Amino acid sequence: MLIIEKITCCVYSSSFIRYIECKGGDHMLKEVVLSLTYVADVSESGKEVRKTRRFNQVRMDLTEAQANSFKELIAVLTGEDYVSAEKIETKTV
Repeated sequence: MLIIEKITCCVYSSSFIRYIECKGGDHMLKEVVLSLTYVADVSESGKEVRKTRRFNQVRMDLTEAQANSFKELIAVLTGEDYVSAEKIETKTV
């Protein structure tokens, strides 16, 4: 059985944590993915088109500060303005 814990660090708001819980024993961290979201386009009606870049197999002990630093580095390299960085942890029970 898998548990997914999604931690979102948003530039415009404070951080929040969302848990998808399941019953069972101890939890073991299986995988960590960092997902960076940016606004790719804005339509004439003002609707934003958002796209993401996913980085698989990041460090298991990645902190919020490290995720934000990585987001800033990738922003400099790509020229894209990222609006959020999501650390997605997959755990097994």
